Amino acid sequence: MPEGPEIRRAADRLDAYVTGKPLIELELPDWVDADSTALRDSGITAVRTHGKLMWVEFGTGHALTIHLQLYGRWRFGRVEPAMSRSRRAAFVGPQGGGWLYSATDVYLLPPGVSPERPRGLDPLHPETTAATLATRLLASPRRQIGSQLLDQNVVAGIGNYLRCDALFLAGVAPERRAIDLSESRLNALAAALLLLSRRSLATTGITINSELFADERAARIPRRFARHYVYGRAGHPCRSCGRPITRETIAARPFYACRHCQR
Repeated sequence: MPEGPEIRRAADRLDAYVTGKPLIELELPDWVDADSTALRDSGITAVRTHGKLMWVEFGTGHALTIHLQLYGRWRFGRVEPAMSRSRRAAFVGPQGGGWLYSATDVYLLPPGVSPERPRGLDPLHPETTAATLATRLLASPRRQIGSQLLDQNVVAGIGNYLRCDALFLAGVAPERRAIDLSESRLNALAAALLLLSRRSLATTGITINSELFADERAARIPRRFARHYVYGRAGHPCRSCGRPITRETIAARPFYACRHCQR
């Protein structure tokens, strides 16, 4: 499932093609009851996100909410790509646009109704800080951190790869609770969530630092093994201690960690 950085990156691409520009084509899902012509003529005024939720705002005051869930996919460009998936929506401006496939969680809100956003803080929002994230984690002090980080009402936009890599970078085991962590370790985890979310947005999904990534790619290590600290690297050596990365199941999701470095 795409995480917050992937959703924000898709929103930025759609925004560049259609916000404030004439809409040449607007297609909405069959189940959306709306006057597509009126929406198209009014134009798109903004494309926004909060965590994994995206919404498109129209000049009429309507907002189209989009959640990709597991199967939704965006494609962007000057012309529509060839796809075997079912097209759900299209937003096309003079220079190109975006096409949405396979998504089923798409709804149009009437004017004056705001999208129901997750309550969690979004690390990609400029007002979110490590201090506010640490405070949010402490709001449920006895929940295991490995489970808590997937709760979109705690931190919005965090999924599996950001969860695994942030816990590794902070040296925190997933079974630990916020109440168990020292102030410095809790702050380190909050800072890692902020850093990796923003780095992933800027680098199309890479969480390790740019120098290390460049070195590994120069050594012909495949991108899927080179771009993260621990996620997807079961059996590969830990980047800190050299011991093998483990793969487990935590909160019903695969979890990758170094059990030596994370305590």
